[in-house]
Amino acid sequence: MKTTIFRLICLTGFLAPMAANSQTNIKSAFDAIIKSPKSEITEKHSLEKNRDTNQKSGQDDIYYFVLPGDKMNLVKNVMAAFDKDKDKAFYVKSGNNGESTSNVVLNSSGFNSITVDDPGCEYIYELFSPSKSEDPRGIYRYAYGFNYKEEDGVIKGKMIVNYSTTSDYRKKKEDDELWERNLQQTIYMKKAQKVSDQDFQQSWFEKVMACINGLKDANSKTRIALATKAYKLVGNMNDFEVTEQDKTTIKNMFNITLQDPAYQDPVLLELLRQCVKGLK
Repeated sequence: MKTTIFRLICLTGFLAPMAANSQTNIKSAFDAIIKSPKSEITEKHSLEKNRDTNQKSGQDDIYYFVLPGDKMNLVKNVMAAFDKDKDKAFYVKSGNNGESTSNVVLNSSGFNSITVDDPGCEYIYELFSPSKSEDPRGIYRYAYGFNYKEEDGVIKGKMIVNYSTTSDYRKKKEDDELWERNLQQTIYMKKAQKVSDQDFQQSWFEKVMACINGLKDANSKTRIALATKAYKLVGNMNDFEVTEQDKTTIKNMFNITLQDPAYQDPVLLELLRQCVKGLK
C-alpha cells in the first residue's frame, strides 16, 4: 500500500522526484523498498525554488515504510549501500538511539526539521556536495538518511533525501545577520547620543523656548509633557547661566501663550501659570 502526502510545494507548480543527484547505491536501495509489493509506504515531499533564478533552494523527500519481519534483507541492503557510497560523502554519522527523544535533525525546506535518530531506531545519514552546475556557489548539500526498528514482527522506519544549505553557510549567515543588527544598533545609539549631546549643549533659554515652540503642533499629551519639562527648567534655573533678559523674555512668552485661545486644557494652563510664577 502506498500513500503520498503533498504537504508543501513552495514557489513551484510541480513536485520533484527523488533528488536527481542521489548517490547511486543509496537510491537503488531506497527504490527497492519503495517498489517492494510487501512494503507500506507513506510519502511526504516539498520543493522550493528561487523565483528569480529558478534554482532549487530546498527539497525534502521522506518515505515512511513498514515491512514484514522477513524482509530484513531490504534494510540490510540499504545499510550496505550507505557503506558503499560513504567515500563520496563529506560527513557520515550512524548509531542506535535508545533514548526517548531525538537529537539528530536535518534542516528542512518544508517540514521545519527532519528527525533522523527516531527513538529506538538504528540510524545513519551522509552528506554529499551537489554538482557545480546545480550549486555554483557551493552553499548546499544533499543529506541521505535512513532509520529502522523491529517492532511486533514488523520493520518500521523512514528514508530521507534532503537538500538544504550547509551548516557552515547557515552559521555564517547568522553571524552576518547578527553583525548587521549590532551595526544598526550602534548607529542608532550614536544618533541618540548625538541628539542627547545637542540637547545638553543648549542653553537654558534655548531649552525653554523649544518647549514653548513645541506646544503649537503637539497633541494634548505631548503639550502636557512639554509644559512639565518647561516647569522643571524654570525650577532648576540655578543650574544654568540665566540672565535677567532671558527670564524676562521667557516670562513674556509664557504670558502670550496663556492668552492663546487654542490652549484650553486646565492642566496645561496651570503648568504655564506656575512657570510665570517661578520667573518672578
